Amino acid sequence: MAKKLEPFGEVDALIAEVENSGPVVDLSEIDDLCAEIDSGVDSRKKEVASWSVETKKREAADSQDPFVINLLALDGSLPVRVLAACNLRIPSGTLRQMVENGDDYIRMVVAHNPNCPAEILDRITGLSQEKEVLDAVGTNPNASRAAKFKTGHMETEKKDDTANPPDPVEEDPNSASSKKSDLDKLLEP
Repeated sequence: MAKKLEPFGEVDALIAEVENSGPVVDLSEIDDLCAEIDSGVDSRKKEVASWSVETKKREAADSQDPFVINLLALDGSLPVRVLAACNLRIPSGTLRQMVENGDDYIRMVVAHNPNCPAEILDRITGLSQEKEVLDAVGTNPNASRAAKFKTGHMETEKKDDTANPPDPVEEDPNSASSKKSDLDKLLEP
C-alpha cells in the first residue's frame, strides 16, 4: 500500500524552522529607523528651501535628483516651477500634479516637455481650451491620436487633390489596372 502523504506536514516543519531561525526584530528599531528617515527628509527640504532663487532656477533646470525636482516644481516662484516643468528628468507624477493644480500657462509648459507621457497630455486636453495649450499638446511627439484630433493636429490621411492634381500617367495596356472587368464591359454603352 502507498504511503499516505500528510499535506500540512511540510508546512508545519517550515513554520517551526522560521520561528526558531533567529532574533525577532524589535519594533522600536523600526520606529527609530523611520524617525531617522523623516529627519533626513525634513533637513533636505529645509536645505532646498533655503537656496537663493538663482540656485533654485539652476537646480530646477539641471538637477538629476527627483526629490529636488519635486520640491522645486512646488516652489512659490513661477520661474522656478517653469524650469522644473521643463526638466527632462522630472517624474511623471510631478508633471501630473502640476497639470492638476496649475494654470494654463503651467499646463502649456508641461505639454512642451518632450518626456511628458500621453496620458498627461490627454488630461491637459480635458482641462484647457486655450489654443496655445492645445497647440503645445498637439505638437508633442508623445501625444495620442485622440489628443492630436482634439487639438486639431491630426494629420489627415486623405489630402485635397484638387489643388495639385497628379500628372497624368500613361498606363500600360497590359497592366491589371487597365484591363476592364467583366462587369465594366457589361456596363459599357
